[in-house]
Amino acid sequence: MDNQAEIRQPDGECSLVLEGRLDYSNTVNFHSRCNSLIAMPEASRVILDCGKLTYIDSSGIGALMVINDRVTREGKSLELHNCSSDVKKVLKLVNLHKVLKLV
Repeated sequence: MDNQAEIRQPDGECSLVLEGRLDYSNTVNFHSRCNSLIAMPEASRVILDCGKLTYIDSSGIGALMVINDRVTREGKSLELHNCSSDVKKVLKLVNLHKVLKLV
């Protein structure tokens, strides 16, 4: 998974663009990038842009849950934007659409 981080200061929005696969091989990098963004005091909203995410497995799902828990503990919000139909299908299969905000 390649990813790029972008911070938009005026509205407290911090986004990470996910590309390719979110799976066992790259969840450590994903956690690291997300944790860096969550730690920024100016970021009140963490947005994962999933428009280029093509695949997610159980490790990726677990990583999303861990990040969601951390964001919630920090008093911030997490949103998943632009999920493909395949990624949405997986998230709905495990009922994450009820826990995570899909935009």
